[in-house]
Amino acid sequence: MIKKIIAVLLFAAVILCGTGFAAADEPVTPVTFSVVVMGAENNYISEAEVIVYSDGAAPQTYKTNIDGSAKFPLIPGEYTVSVTKTGYVSQTKTITVDAATPILSIQLIKEPPVLVTVIEEDGTYIEGAEVLINGVSAGKTDQYGHLNVSMIRGANNTIQVKAVSHIDYLDPKCYIGDSVTALSPIELSLAKVSPLILIYNENKAPVAGAAVSVDGKLITYSDSYGRAQLPEYTAGVTYTLDIVCDGYNPYTESKEFTTDMSDFVVTLQNKPIASSAVKITVRTEDKVLPDALIYFDGNNKGQTGLDGTYTTMVNPGTTVMVSASVDGYSGDTKTLTVQPGITNEVTILMKENIPTTLIGIGALAAIIVLLIVILIIVGYKKRSKKSSSNSSGNSYGPRQRRDSL
Repeated sequence: MIKKIIAVLLFAAVILCGTGFAAADEPVTPVTFSVVVMGAENNYISEAEVIVYSDGAAPQTYKTNIDGSAKFPLIPGEYTVSVTKTGYVSQTKTITVDAATPILSIQLIKEPPVLVTVIEEDGTYIEGAEVLINGVSAGKTDQYGHLNVSMIRGANNTIQVKAVSHIDYLDPKCYIGDSVTALSPIELSLAKVSPLILIYNENKAPVAGAAVSVDGKLITYSDSYGRAQLPEYTAGVTYTLDIVCDGYNPYTESKEFTTDMSDFVVTLQNKPIASSAVKITVRTEDKVLPDALIYFDGNNKGQTGLDGTYTTMVNPGTTVMVSASVDGYSGDTKTLTVQPGITNEVTILMKENIPTTLIGIGALAAIIVLLIVILIIVGYKKRSKKSSSNSSGNSYGPRQRRDSL
């Protein structure tokens, strides 16, 4: 019995010792630690930077959410918590983090504002200049170039100023002491731009000799490559651009000249050519010929009216071969180069053709006459030969007759 009791005690001791060793080896469970940042009016402050760090761990940085909170997974221990927000007095606290203290509430107090003044090079106030503090917009200047901004005191702040038609201002290390109430006026310089205009036609070919005007003032002409270089203009301003060139429709555009503008393309539209009138008259020596077919370069264009004329419109500078066709007549082909601003007139003189039947009858008559002439000649020759034969017989006949008698 005693042996059994001893065995049970030894077994219990082994179990207890094993449990103790296991507990010693278990990892420590992290605690979800929350920092809540609030303002003096018990309002939550978002976008505040919260840094939590300790001697034995790397710092962790988070931004507060819309509810002013930032959460950190931390192992229980001693930590330093630092909270900063532009325009507020920074807060730093040392705390002990454990499961019993999972939340830390920190209240930030607003810093006194710092006056920023933005002016031109000549001292004129710039209204509407945007001021950014540490990358966040603080607002725009009023008519006096003023803007009160919140800045972190006792530290360097990044100040940026942007204004239309001006070069951006940047100071990455502007130290703001506790007693600073205003900065020295920030002077902005006007931004300049000198655009290059590339002028082309609808066929993407460069247009030379185009007159370029800005705000109604003639500035330059495009070169053989269609390039027109403008002088310096204030950036961020909208100008009226006019371009005029013979053979093209006038071009007008309201164009803002920006600092990132190096060149831009303008396409001119071809101007419609005003056609000129061409009047064709078809006639003989003594009368006009209606219903005559008119041809341009061998292509039928129409026909003449009762007055023997046909009128059409043709682009100036065009050269065409004009001809006409009328049954029973023939005429020459005329070459016409169309001139602008006038009525171009061409008269085609036609001659009446001899009818085919008359030609046939005349040819037949000529053949008959020719045959008659040939027959006459042949008959004449035969008679001449016979006459010669008769004359030779008579020289001996009479003698014989006389002798016989």
